[in-house]
Amino acid sequence: MIIKNLKLIFRKKKILLLFSGIFFLILFIVFLFLALFQPWWKVWPTSIRSNIALNHLAISVFENPYCRSDCYLKRKIYYEEIQKSLDEEKFMDKIISIILDENENISWRIELIKVLSSSSVELPAVILDRFQKYLDEDFGNIEVKENIFLNLGEQLNSTNYFSFLQSKLLDDSIPVSEKKNIIKNLTSLNYPLADFYFSLLLTGDNQDILIELLRALGADSSRFDLNREELFVFLASLLESDDYNFNVRRLALFVLSDFWDEKRDPAVSALFRRIIASEELDIFSKYFAIDIFNNYLDDKLPLLAIDPDSWDWYYQQE
Repeated sequence: MIIKNLKLIFRKKKILLLFSGIFFLILFIVFLFLALFQPWWKVWPTSIRSNIALNHLAISVFENPYCRSDCYLKRKIYYEEIQKSLDEEKFMDKIISIILDENENISWRIELIKVLSSSSVELPAVILDRFQKYLDEDFGNIEVKENIFLNLGEQLNSTNYFSFLQSKLLDDSIPVSEKKNIIKNLTSLNYPLADFYFSLLLTGDNQDILIELLRALGADSSRFDLNREELFVFLASLLESDDYNFNVRRLALFVLSDFWDEKRDPAVSALFRRIIASEELDIFSKYFAIDIFNNYLDDKLPLLAIDPDSWDWYYQQE
């Protein structure tokens, strides 16, 4: 009887130990889950927290490409945790490898560039050399290069990058969407490129490219050094032709008005009067021309009456 009771006690102890083990295992799994994926993740040492934050940031970027309010605040926390370990060589190398990996998600790569640029940690020369090499090479994602230069450009040399962008812009095999990004990249370099933009305008025929080039020209201070007669003839050809859409004409008007504003150039005044008097010009371009012209007149010209439905139609045009 005693032996039987002892066996029963030992059996109960085994069952108790088994259930205790399962219970503590479940507790450990729950703790591990909360410590990795939920608010408890900050219980870990700094280096582990930084890696967890890196993973959380990646998930956030993939799930929310257009970050708003709460998402932004969470990412700010991830930024801070990641930045605490940027002085660790292996961790930094992991981030740089992601940024320079063409197989990685572009938004994710750009987000990490922003993490680096917003950090107070000084990037080592070896890291800057890797970025410089990426900028100088004839391949690589244009958007990533743009963000590297915009965020870290003060520490990098733009000469080869500039030549790379110019060569891409002159390459007829490059898609229009990519060329538009290239033009935006060029304007970010703040080089005097009015001659280059104007030469492309004279030879280009794609309206999307013309729009980006006109924007770039309008923002380039060296535009005032161009041959004005040649420029005005070109702008007039855009304004007085049915081949171009409203956006092209509107930007041509804005570029033209800059020259009037600078020196009250009579040639600009004469061209505006010709445009306003033209019966071939669409009503919207004429409206903008009168509106700009009135800025320089004491006796204002009456604006054309355009009904709301027409304006709605206008703003729906590409």
